[in-house]
Amino acid sequence: MTQQDPHSAADVDATRPPSPSHLYGLPFAGRISPLAAEAGQANGRWASSIGLVRSDRASWLADCAPHLAAARMYPDAEVPRLALIAGYLTWFFLLDDRLDHDPADSTASVRSLVNLAALLDHPPPTAPPDPLLGAFADLRRRTRELVPRTLAQRLDAHLRQVFDAFATEAGHRRDGRPPSESEYVALRRRTSCAWIFADLAELAQDTEVLPLLHASADYHAQVACAADIAGWDNDLVSLARETARNEGDNLVILLSRNRGWSPERAREEVARRIRQRVREYPAAEQRTLARIAASGLNGPERTRHEGVIVSFRDVLSGVLAWNHGDTLRFTGPPAAPGPHRMGGTPDADPRS
Repeated sequence: MTQQDPHSAADVDATRPPSPSHLYGLPFAGRISPLAAEAGQANGRWASSIGLVRSDRASWLADCAPHLAAARMYPDAEVPRLALIAGYLTWFFLLDDRLDHDPADSTASVRSLVNLAALLDHPPPTAPPDPLLGAFADLRRRTRELVPRTLAQRLDAHLRQVFDAFATEAGHRRDGRPPSESEYVALRRRTSCAWIFADLAELAQDTEVLPLLHASADYHAQVACAADIAGWDNDLVSLARETARNEGDNLVILLSRNRGWSPERAREEVARRIRQRVREYPAAEQRTLARIAASGLNGPERTRHEGVIVSFRDVLSGVLAWNHGDTLRFTGPPAAPGPHRMGGTPDADPRS
């Protein structure tokens, strides 16, 4: 590599959530942006003004802490890019809550997803009345102001894939037919939003990677490895909530049901698989970096491309740290703000 590795030092703050290295042996340290609070304030103002948050709910936005997820996943991004990423994460969490609000009503879930997909083809001249749709249209407008058209189009394609994957999950709930294990692994790689996170890494680094890179098997393998780690970890932290809802799209639940295992054995197996993918990740990253070296890029352009690839370490470690320490999204009742939780954000209604 031609740039200094920013991940070689130990974690920067003992008050932070446990390092992912303590969870699965992740071989690089996590970081957090010094602009976390600023991004959180900007995101709170946006979410309130666009209609995603309401004052009659109890601090949903602060407890969810999407600004901390953004600050950990993209610690080098400058405002407004970091605020835009926080907006995407806020929006995805609200979409997820809407889809989960009434799992039996798959018709309503699919209708929301169809309406969102329609916006990809026909951006509205004015804000749609549904705040979720209006916020999505605004996020896409802000994105197009910051990134090249080709990157915006690639992000749209990945958004469509995620909407399709969410619709598939809604169909599973409607039909009462959980996926097979192999079907679920492929589906989880899309519902993890890993490819969207990869696109946002380019936005955060202000560098669009060359088509020969993002179309390569090596890059796909790296993102898939990260998707498995993040997606399966999410299955672990959200297990209690999804078990209570009788969800089937969770690797722990699938292993337990399909193999007749106890929940404890299924959890141990998922954690083992995560550790295995963690061991495989550095080699996947190195193959992508080797692809850059073989591409003929030199000087600052090569350094910028390498920076995008290495920055996905932050995406991965940031997701894990947020899952296990920053957010109350998986813990049930609200708790007092932690060391990095920003107070004063508008309250939100995840079912607005």
